[in-house]
Amino acid sequence: MMDIWIYGIIGAGSVIILACILFIVSQIIAMLHHRLHKSILPFSRTKLEESLDYKGSDKGRVHLFTYKEIEDFSEGFSNLVGRGSNSYVYKGILSDGTEVAVKRFKDMVGNESSIEKRFRSGSESSIEKGFRSKVELLSQVHHQNLINLIGYCQEKNYRMLVLQYAPNGTLYENLHGGEQLSWRQRMRIAVGTAYGLSYLHHSCNPPLLFNGKFNSSNIFLTEDYAAKITGLGKASGRGSELEVKSYNDNNVHIQQVETAKTGDVYAFGILLLELLSGREASSQSALELIDLAKQYLHCNDKMPDIADPALKNVAAGEFNAICEIACRCVQQDTKVRPNMEDIIALLVQALGIGFETAAPITNPLTLRGLGEIF
Repeated sequence: MMDIWIYGIIGAGSVIILACILFIVSQIIAMLHHRLHKSILPFSRTKLEESLDYKGSDKGRVHLFTYKEIEDFSEGFSNLVGRGSNSYVYKGILSDGTEVAVKRFKDMVGNESSIEKRFRSGSESSIEKGFRSKVELLSQVHHQNLINLIGYCQEKNYRMLVLQYAPNGTLYENLHGGEQLSWRQRMRIAVGTAYGLSYLHHSCNPPLLFNGKFNSSNIFLTEDYAAKITGLGKASGRGSELEVKSYNDNNVHIQQVETAKTGDVYAFGILLLELLSGREASSQSALELIDLAKQYLHCNDKMPDIADPALKNVAAGEFNAICEIACRCVQQDTKVRPNMEDIIALLVQALGIGFETAAPITNPLTLRGLGEIF
């Protein structure tokens, strides 16, 4: 009888201990879940936001900022870093130290009630349509070699995008008058760019394409000179507004999609030649670069004719391989050009630079400003 009583106490104690352990574990899980989903800054929905519906966008992936919040972390829009025909770009710093770029579109004309009225009636300005399409697209597109969207503001007559900030400007600026990029830096940029384009071509459904309008002004460089392709074009200067176009195979013939992809491959080949030569790649000079590259491949003793004089200690084998890849990308017959996945394989084989090496050291996955997006 005594044994039964003892076993009963032990059994009851075990149940109590197990219940306590389960309670503690559930509290830890709840705490971690709360921390992982905690916003950078508190935000609230405006009347206008409630009246809008960004079809296809995932609002949970980006932050909706108030005007006051953006004004605070951009220090009153005091640090202008670029401008476009209908927008200004300011640098900002979030409360956790993450640097961001704030693209502020020229304020809509009218007050909040009139803007809401126009939305309900279906009447939108070109600025508003452009803003809506950018949010819809960028809220669904994320990659380590793209300028990713962190948040946006659509309060009253204010329209702003909060994007990742790349402090070292564009590749074009660095190649032509800026920092003298080393061979290894250039090749890391080339590989990162290839990964970004491949993601747009092969991982997005429908694919997102530049239609051959891609150039060195569409590549921004991070603090450690990793490539970040912009989906918004350059704020000012040589780069035109990026014309990322999505194709739906149900509405557009597959051949048109493939043609647009090969246009991007051609543009990437010109980019490689620009990296090799250090020369600007306008439409005319691009043809000259192609001729020089072909001559070099036929007679390898003409490297000085195409190689950038600023390049030092370049391995001839790597230079030959990149020149050959570039020439394959710009072949006149579009059907024999490699796709971006093939190009990545060729680059990795020639350079030994893979996905992790091409990634920014401050990977966006680790930034608090983007941690909740992935």
